[in-house]
Amino acid sequence: MEKQQLEEILAKHKLWLDEQPGGVRAVLIGNNLSGSDLSRCDLSWSNLREADLSGANLSECDLRGADLRRANLSESNLIGSNLCKSDLSGSIWGGAEEQIRQLCNILPPIDQPVIGWEKCTVYNMGVSAGSCIVKLRIPAGTPRSNATTRKCRAERAEVISISGGATEARRTYGYDKPLLTYRVGETVVCEEWDPDWKNECGNGIYFFLTREEAERLW
Repeated sequence: MEKQQLEEILAKHKLWLDEQPGGVRAVLIGNNLSGSDLSRCDLSWSNLREADLSGANLSECDLRGADLRRANLSESNLIGSNLCKSDLSGSIWGGAEEQIRQLCNILPPIDQPVIGWEKCTVYNMGVSAGSCIVKLRIPAGTPRSNATTRKCRAERAEVISISGGATEARRTYGYDKPLLTYRVGETVVCEEWDPDWKNECGNGIYFFLTREEAERLW
């Protein structure tokens, strides 16, 4: 893509973000942007699906909410960029993997505990009775991770409370896995913890860092 054409797209995208006349969302699906200097550009909520961004300078680039599915980010410079809520599923990271991990990490260091929230199914006297929100405490030293979104996983968690006064809640801990039972005051453990941070839906105790996210996203 020619530099002038890209600049025009970015200018219209800024107008679109500001809800101004003439604004058009940047849609760069499958475009070859390898080696491009996009430092400090505002590409938030743009569509970069399958774009070739290999070797691109994306330092301090605003990529919040961007669609980066199956994009090629290998050897790109992502220092200081914002990937909050971007979709990186299926993307190629290459030499940028550690940068992406650091940029996407929303969890405190492992030597600190974490409070998490999860939406589960209520069980009273063994009978399903709708949904509830479970408040969890992930102890210091417990393996935990998040991939490229706000959904987190941990190897174990202490059950602090269950909303609505429920006595028991249940939740699966991975694809095609049995239900885990949550009871206040007990510790729930994933016996088949998946340590690969990139596997967002890998085995683990799922949680979000705010109650609002748990209520909204599940």
